[in-house]
Amino acid sequence: MVFSKPITDRTLVDHMVREITFAILRNDYKIQQQLPTIRDLAEQFGVTVATAQRALSRLEAMGLVFSRQGSGIKVCDLTESISFGLLPIWVQALCKDEIAASKLLAEVLEVRRALAISFLLTVRKSLLASDYQLLESLLNKFTALIETKPLPYLQMAETDIAITRAFVRQKPNTALTLIYNVFEQLILSIPALQHALYAHPEENIAGYQNVMTALASDTDDATLYTSVQQAFQHIDALTIERFRNILRQEKHQS
Repeated sequence: MVFSKPITDRTLVDHMVREITFAILRNDYKIQQQLPTIRDLAEQFGVTVATAQRALSRLEAMGLVFSRQGSGIKVCDLTESISFGLLPIWVQALCKDEIAASKLLAEVLEVRRALAISFLLTVRKSLLASDYQLLESLLNKFTALIETKPLPYLQMAETDIAITRAFVRQKPNTALTLIYNVFEQLILSIPALQHALYAHPEENIAGYQNVMTALASDTDDATLYTSVQQAFQHIDALTIERFRNILRQEKHQS
């Protein structure tokens, strides 16, 4: 395994952790596969053994590797050991493989969609006129960004996140907030995903308008579920396809 050299604005430990983490998440190292020894890693990265040991301790704390006396450093079964918070890094690690990255993104969006629909059904009856006014104001802010060329994807992402947070505040839930924080980190950390999400912002606006109209209506929960599900599925399918194409283009240009 050949690792890149340290980047100037990152400590040696941070650099080692990132490089090895990406290698594991890309499946360059298989489950139970043995990593190089601490001394070998130190030599590969050009660091002291003490620095390599600190990096290993971080990787163990993240649930990526485990070490036992006499058996060396081995890769964990990630589905059993790592936390949900590593999801943004996992998608980043896969970005050079558009198929794998798109598959993982599809799974992420499926979970986000299910949580969002369940939450909307819970809060719909508690939304006040002032809440709709706030959401409309944020949506107008998002709409105004369309006039900027080129499209400011990061600002769009931040405004989109503000709209989501406005919904979540209607019924504070610590667990849900923490989960959405991970989704937000995912969006903010990957420019290609921002591009995929907001390349055609009129679709995002239409989706939000459909959701707000459905929430304000007198329809029963089953009808609301179907309406919102269709709106979210449409946007998510377009996002996944665009994301795959963007990563493919980036790979060909590199």
